Amino acid sequence: MTSLTLRALRACGCLLIVGSGVAQAARAQDGPLRPGDRVLLRVLLDSVLVDTVRVDARGVAVLPLAGDVPLGGIAGHAVQDSIRSSLARFVAPGAVEATVLRRIRVIGEVTKPGVFYVDRTFTLRDAIAMAGGPTESGSATEIVLERDGRRRTITDWHSDAGALEVVESGDQLVVPRLPWWKRNAPYLVTGAATILATVLVVISR
Repeated sequence: MTSLTLRALRACGCLLIVGSGVAQAARAQDGPLRPGDRVLLRVLLDSVLVDTVRVDARGVAVLPLAGDVPLGGIAGHAVQDSIRSSLARFVAPGAVEATVLRRIRVIGEVTKPGVFYVDRTFTLRDAIAMAGGPTESGSATEIVLERDGRRRTITDWHSDAGALEVVESGDQLVVPRLPWWKRNAPYLVTGAATILATVLVVISR
């Protein structure tokens, strides 16, 4: 096999990997709205009306002017068109902007644990940063992703490609607590050094 052929195959392989990553991100961004998600609305009337509506347990959101509108299950990229259609009797479609805010939770050993509402471009790494990053007792590298009843560990959220995955509605990220010996390593080293120094003093007498 010629070197030119090998280079071509490597290039194709790289393109496939990149293409797969792009497709995965697109699927996550287009994931359906779920109960608890929110939509940020900007409506240009005489002035700009800004409002945030919530998708309730029935998958319904209460929109200004239009009232109850089913949004649960609608793909992320289609939400704006759906809302524009619902408000078309009252407002020109071009005057309506809708931004999907997915509901996620970051817990464990982070500085600011809690529930966050983030747009469709947010990655797992972004979510950890929004929660203030790990505490001194938390793992500086490892996070656990809980999604649809399954758990997956990302071993290095700083550099692992998995940490660039886009969040999905209902995701829960957990930063685990470090083992006892890692949390107390400085004290263990200091204690060992003190004991060793004491033993050396005793022996030298």
